[in-house]
This record gives sequence, C-alpha cells and structure tokens, in this order.
Amino acid sequence: MDDYGEFLPHIRLAKDLMDPRRYDSRVRPVMNHSKPTTVSFSMSLYQILSINEKQQNVDLNVWAIQKWNDDFLGWNPYLYGMINTTILPFDAIWLPDTYLYNRLVDYFAVDS
Repeated sequence: MDDYGEFLPHIRLAKDLMDPRRYDSRVRPVMNHSKPTTVSFSMSLYQILSINEKQQNVDLNVWAIQKWNDDFLGWNPYLYGMINTTILPFDAIWLPDTYLYNRLVDYFAVDS
C-alpha cells in the first residue's frame, strides 16, 4: 500500500481498532469482566433441501445471526471522517462459542 493509505479514514479506523495493544480477539469484549456478554441469536431460513416425513427429519440451509456489544470496538466518528459503521474480518474480532443441539448430529458449531 502506498503512503496515501495512512490518510484514508477507513484504513486508519481499521488499523486503530485492530491494534494489538488495544484489541485481542481471544478476550471477551467487556470493560468489566463481572459483566455478562449478552448474545442474541436468530435464524433465517435460506433453503429447504429435503423433507422426509417417514424419518421425521428435514434438511435446511439457514443463516445464523448473532449480535452482541463489543466494548472495545467503539470510536469517535469525528476522528475518522464521520464514519459510524465499518466491517471487519470475522477472524479478527471476538466471537461467541455457539453450538446448536437437538439435531441428528451430536453438535454443530456455528461458523462465522
């Protein structure tokens, strides 16, 4: 990347948010560790793959949607060209450990 990238607000924002002195994706994102992290979970049906009435099962493709507040991913929009939202790589941020039970297979980890 050329030197101009340092001046672009969205690049500065991403670098500042992911600075290892400020953010560690292995740590639950709360300022006070006695405070719980509330994760809301919902699903949206994407596709019905098959239905087997005799075996009483159905194969589906769904979108798993998880939402939570990350105390460490806040910023002042005035310092970043009035940017108030951004998208970061899923593997760069803390993710909850979510497993779906009550299915044909023992457990299923939600991929992000």
